[in-house]
Amino acid sequence: MKLKINKIYKYLAHDLNRSLLILMVFVLPFERIPSVEVFGASIRLSVLVGLLIIARTAYLLFKKQLKMKFNLQEKLLVAFLVWIFLLIPESINISRAISVFLFNSFTIVTALSVAMLFDKKYIKPIIYSMLVSATAVSAFAVFQYFGNLFGLPNSITGIRDMYSWKVFGFPRVQSFALEPLYFASYLLLPFCVVYSLLINSNQKIISNKIMLFLIGFFAFIIFLTVSRGALYAMIGVV
Repeated sequence: MKLKINKIYKYLAHDLNRSLLILMVFVLPFERIPSVEVFGASIRLSVLVGLLIIARTAYLLFKKQLKMKFNLQEKLLVAFLVWIFLLIPESINISRAISVFLFNSFTIVTALSVAMLFDKKYIKPIIYSMLVSATAVSAFAVFQYFGNLFGLPNSITGIRDMYSWKVFGFPRVQSFALEPLYFASYLLLPFCVVYSLLINSNQKIISNKIMLFLIGFFAFIIFLTVSRGALYAMIGVV
């Protein structure tokens, strides 16, 4: 066990950029649980990892180990950020306008930082991280569904009152997300990745049996969310 931990530590420490991106993908579905409200803002694991990624990118830029080169879509994101900043003085609710600007600033700066740290060689571990995380939260959603049906308290299942069986006659799973729709929307990402790997014979990083299982499993969980938009999107993807 100690040997395995040492191997994991060496793997993570060998390439910090890769480790941060892997971690970001892994914590994405943990939107509501765990999280904490600070001054009206929800601090999630992805926010903390995003701050680390921004700090890492800033450090590498300072050390001149990275160059700030933006493509067209990234320039458009920066232009959008400048535009909403210029709109603040003309807003009806200044405080709300500032909070929206700060939220968008964090999101866009995180995206730009991820783009600068990303390397094609990270694709395989990122996909593995995504599938492990998506499978774990989906397994919890199954527990959430049956736990709510059998009367387990919401403090254990993590389901909100508005999505319990008492409202609809059956639970709408949300796993660690804020709402079923958000959870289903997230699952569309690993669903699409696995589906694209399955139909692309040159990209077999996992076995066909595992991919077929994951496609069926993610589709089943999306169905349990009872989110029509996500179901239509899944059908459109297929």
